[in-house]
Amino acid sequence: MNELIFESLIPKKIALSKLIDDAVVDNRVLELLLKNGKGIEDESDRWDFKETLPSAYNPKQNPAGVKAHIDAKFAEIVKDCVSFYNSYGGYLVIGIRDSDRKAVGYSDAFDTVDLNKRIVGATSVSIETFFRTLTIDIEGASYPLGLLYIPKRPQDARPAQFRKNAPENPSGK
Repeated sequence: MNELIFESLIPKKIALSKLIDDAVVDNRVLELLLKNGKGIEDESDRWDFKETLPSAYNPKQNPAGVKAHIDAKFAEIVKDCVSFYNSYGGYLVIGIRDSDRKAVGYSDAFDTVDLNKRIVGATSVSIETFFRTLTIDIEGASYPLGLLYIPKRPQDARPAQFRKNAPENPSGK
Protein backbone atom coordinates (compact mmCIF):
# COMPACT_ATOMS: atom_id res chain seq x y z
CA MET A 1 0.00 0.00 0.00
CA ASN A 2 1.36 3.42 -0.97
CA GLU A 3 1.11 5.70 1.99
CA LEU A 4 1.18 9.47 1.59
CA ILE A 5 3.58 11.20 3.92
CA PHE A 6 2.87 14.82 4.72
CA GLU A 7 5.67 17.06 5.88
CA SER A 8 4.78 19.78 8.36
CA LEU A 9 5.32 23.33 7.14
CA ILE A 10 5.88 24.67 10.66
CA PRO A 11 9.62 23.84 10.81
CA LYS A 12 10.09 25.37 7.33
CA LYS A 13 8.27 28.55 8.38
CA ILE A 14 10.37 28.84 11.53
CA ALA A 15 13.64 28.28 9.65
CA LEU A 16 12.60 30.67 6.91
CA SER A 17 11.62 33.34 9.44
CA LYS A 18 15.16 33.30 10.77
CA LEU A 19 16.59 33.57 7.25
CA ILE A 20 14.23 36.47 6.49
CA ASP A 21 15.24 38.26 9.70
CA ASP A 22 18.90 37.80 8.76
CA ALA A 23 18.27 38.94 5.14
CA VAL A 24 19.74 35.71 3.77
CA VAL A 25 19.67 35.36 -0.02
CA ASP A 26 21.52 32.13 -0.75
CA ASN A 27 21.04 28.40 -1.29
CA ARG A 28 19.86 27.82 2.29
CA VAL A 29 16.53 29.29 1.23
CA LEU A 30 16.30 27.01 -1.81
CA GLU A 31 17.21 23.97 0.30
CA LEU A 32 14.11 24.63 2.40
CA LEU A 33 11.76 25.33 -0.49
CA LEU A 34 12.84 22.78 -3.11
CA LYS A 35 12.64 19.02 -2.96
CA ASN A 36 13.81 16.70 -5.75
CA GLY A 37 14.06 19.56 -8.23
CA LYS A 38 10.60 20.89 -7.53
CA GLY A 39 9.14 23.61 -5.40
CA ILE A 40 7.43 22.15 -2.36
CA GLU A 41 3.72 21.63 -2.84
CA ASP A 42 2.56 24.35 -0.50
CA GLU A 43 2.89 28.09 -0.83
CA SER A 44 2.83 30.17 2.28
CA ASP A 45 2.72 33.65 3.72
CA ARG A 46 6.54 33.54 3.54
CA TRP A 47 7.24 32.23 0.02
CA ASP A 48 5.81 31.96 -3.46
CA PHE A 49 6.99 30.47 -6.75
CA LYS A 50 7.01 32.22 -10.13
CA GLU A 51 8.20 31.07 -13.52
CA THR A 52 9.46 34.48 -14.62
CA LEU A 53 9.74 38.13 -13.63
CA PRO A 54 8.97 41.06 -15.92
CA SER A 55 11.83 42.78 -17.72
CA ALA A 56 12.21 46.53 -17.54
CA TYR A 57 10.57 48.40 -20.38
CA ASN A 58 13.02 49.74 -22.92
CA PRO A 59 11.43 52.11 -25.48
CA LYS A 60 14.29 51.45 -27.92
CA GLN A 61 13.74 47.68 -27.87
CA ASN A 62 10.02 47.29 -27.10
CA PRO A 63 7.01 48.64 -28.99
CA ALA A 64 4.82 51.08 -27.05
CA GLY A 65 2.04 48.49 -26.68
CA VAL A 66 4.32 46.27 -24.62
CA LYS A 67 4.72 48.90 -21.88
CA ALA A 68 1.18 48.37 -20.53
CA HIS A 69 1.77 44.61 -20.36
CA ILE A 70 5.10 45.05 -18.55
CA ASP A 71 3.55 47.55 -16.12
CA ALA A 72 0.73 45.11 -15.33
CA LYS A 73 3.24 42.29 -14.70
CA PHE A 74 5.28 44.55 -12.43
CA ALA A 75 2.10 45.50 -10.56
CA GLU A 76 1.59 41.82 -9.68
CA ILE A 77 5.12 41.60 -8.28
CA VAL A 78 4.66 44.90 -6.38
CA LYS A 79 1.45 43.49 -4.84
CA ASP A 80 3.32 40.34 -3.74
CA CYS A 81 6.18 42.37 -2.27
CA VAL A 82 3.86 44.66 -0.31
CA SER A 83 1.93 41.67 0.98
CA PHE A 84 5.10 39.93 2.19
CA TYR A 85 6.44 43.18 3.68
CA ASN A 86 3.23 43.80 5.63
CA SER A 87 3.20 40.30 7.10
CA TYR A 88 6.40 38.34 7.74
CA GLY A 89 8.71 39.23 4.88
CA GLY A 90 9.44 36.50 2.39
CA TYR A 91 10.88 35.16 -0.82
CA LEU A 92 9.82 34.76 -4.41
CA VAL A 93 11.59 31.81 -6.04
CA ILE A 94 11.79 32.46 -9.77
CA GLY A 95 12.18 29.70 -12.36
CA ILE A 96 9.58 27.30 -10.96
CA ARG A 97 6.69 26.34 -13.28
CA ASP A 98 3.36 26.89 -11.52
CA SER A 99 1.48 23.91 -12.98
CA ASP A 100 3.77 21.19 -11.62
CA ARG A 101 6.29 23.14 -9.50
CA LYS A 102 9.15 21.84 -11.62
CA ALA A 103 12.35 23.89 -11.77
CA VAL A 104 12.66 25.24 -15.32
CA GLY A 105 15.35 27.83 -14.61
CA TYR A 106 15.57 31.59 -14.74
CA SER A 107 18.75 33.35 -15.75
CA ASP A 108 17.56 36.84 -16.68
CA ALA A 109 18.85 39.82 -14.78
CA PHE A 110 16.25 41.58 -12.64
CA ASP A 111 16.37 45.24 -11.71
CA THR A 112 15.34 45.63 -8.07
CA VAL A 113 16.02 49.36 -8.26
CA ASP A 114 13.14 49.63 -10.76
CA LEU A 115 10.97 47.35 -8.61
CA ASN A 116 11.74 49.34 -5.45
CA LYS A 117 10.87 52.60 -7.23
CA ARG A 118 7.57 51.11 -8.36
CA ILE A 119 6.81 50.04 -4.77
CA VAL A 120 7.50 53.58 -3.50
CA GLY A 121 5.38 55.00 -6.32
CA ALA A 122 2.45 52.74 -5.43
CA THR A 123 2.67 52.97 -1.62
CA SER A 124 4.95 55.90 -0.64
CA VAL A 125 6.90 53.33 1.43
CA SER A 126 10.49 52.32 0.71
CA ILE A 127 10.82 48.53 0.68
CA GLU A 128 14.34 47.46 -0.24
CA THR A 129 14.07 44.14 -2.05
CA PHE A 130 17.13 42.19 -3.15
CA PHE A 131 17.54 39.74 -6.05
CA ARG A 132 20.17 37.10 -6.64
CA THR A 133 20.57 34.32 -9.19
CA LEU A 134 21.54 30.98 -7.64
CA THR A 135 22.31 27.62 -9.22
CA ILE A 136 20.89 24.27 -8.16
CA ASP A 137 21.80 20.80 -9.43
CA ILE A 138 19.02 18.43 -10.40
CA GLU A 139 19.91 14.96 -11.65
CA GLY A 140 23.29 16.12 -12.94
CA ALA A 141 22.01 19.28 -14.66
CA SER A 142 22.46 22.82 -13.35
CA TYR A 143 19.52 25.22 -13.23
CA PRO A 144 19.78 28.92 -12.45
CA LEU A 145 16.96 30.17 -10.24
CA GLY A 146 16.16 33.69 -9.13
CA LEU A 147 15.57 34.51 -5.49
CA LEU A 148 13.85 37.78 -4.62
CA TYR A 149 14.05 38.75 -0.95
CA ILE A 150 11.38 40.99 0.58
CA PRO A 151 12.09 42.26 4.11
CA LYS A 152 9.60 42.21 6.95
CA ARG A 153 8.01 45.50 8.00
CA PRO A 154 9.65 46.90 11.13
CA GLN A 155 7.40 46.66 14.19
CA ASP A 156 7.24 50.42 14.60
CA ALA A 157 6.34 51.06 10.93
CA ARG A 158 2.81 51.38 9.65
CA PRO A 159 1.70 48.85 7.03
CA ALA A 160 2.28 49.86 3.43
CA GLN A 161 -0.97 50.85 1.70
CA PHE A 162 -1.58 51.31 -1.97
CA ARG A 163 -2.09 54.97 -2.90
CA LYS A 164 -3.31 54.37 -6.44
CA ASN A 165 -4.84 51.63 -8.57
CA ALA A 166 -2.62 49.19 -10.40
CA PRO A 167 -2.38 49.52 -14.18
CA GLU A 168 -4.88 47.53 -16.19
CA ASN A 169 -3.58 44.20 -17.47
CA PRO A 170 -4.16 43.09 -21.10
CA SER A 171 -7.35 41.22 -20.10
CA GLY A 172 -8.82 44.44 -18.67
CA LYS A 173 -8.51 43.60 -15.01
